[in-house]
Amino acid sequence: SHLHQVRVGGAVASTLPPYQLVGEASLLENLQSPRGETHPPARATVVAAPGSCYVRWPQRAFYELQQEEDSDFGYAIQLMIARTLSEKLSAARLSQRESEQKLNTRLAATFRGASPRALAASRLAGGEA
Repeated sequence: SHLHQVRVGGAVASTLPPYQLVGEASLLENLQSPRGETHPPARATVVAAPGSCYVRWPQRAFYELQQEEDSDFGYAIQLMIARTLSEKLSAARLSQRESEQKLNTRLAATFRGASPRALAASRLAGGEA
């Protein structure tokens, strides 16, 4: 199994495992626009690992299939988009928690266990920190 790089501004922002929907935010904007005419620019570039296979469909095809009444395809696409966005939100929350923990660990080491507020109060009172 290969991981695919997601690059933003040329820097690797994350990786994707196989069988992932990409471009879902743009696709969602397109599907919700009048006549499917909104085509927002890409927010990132996915770089596929060597030997990868992928399927690329024009947004227009998604839009037209989505418009069919009681379209199983439309329901499947909505589910794929919802799952993809949910997974990305979950990953972002986990990453934020990890970043906060690292920051708190660094702050504790920097301030030798004392809170920044306690150090500031001590300095204002003329004490040593």
